[in-house]
Amino acid sequence: ERAVQLITKTTQFNLNGERRTAEEGDRVLSQGGRLFVGALEDRHGSHGEVLACVLEPGGRVSAWVMSCRVLQRGVEYAFAGWLGGAHGDGVPLRLASSPPASTAPMGQFLRQLGLAEHEDRDAKGAGSPEVVARPAQLRAGGQAHAPWVRVEVAA
Repeated sequence: ERAVQLITKTTQFNLNGERRTAEEGDRVLSQGGRLFVGALEDRHGSHGEVLACVLEPGGRVSAWVMSCRVLQRGVEYAFAGWLGGAHGDGVPLRLASSPPASTAPMGQFLRQLGLAEHEDRDAKGAGSPEVVARPAQLRAGGQAHAPWVRVEVAA
């Protein structure tokens, strides 16, 4: 499946660099998580499935990757807007980011949306970098894409 291929091979536009197997993805989905796959069609034609995102129960985005061949075309902004609208205004999304993302295209994109990375620590002091995104921030960022970009998302 293309989503698994994107998650295991994408390096440039990758939320955290984690590689997931199909079995790990199936486990998240069986626990109530969702997998979103985005396809791009623009003035250059159809590019097929170019984006994958895993939303775990409770609003944690554990994977968000996009093919490097469509960087700079606005897909990330269009999807951010869609995700912000689909999630609703209740609970903020938590994006499981990691230090490498801060220097890669994904990190630049998150900063352009006005999202800052922070360290989320538990009671034992263990933590992982996360970016907290209010759905309204994602919807506002989604307005930055070019009008000819159409992203269809399959859930």
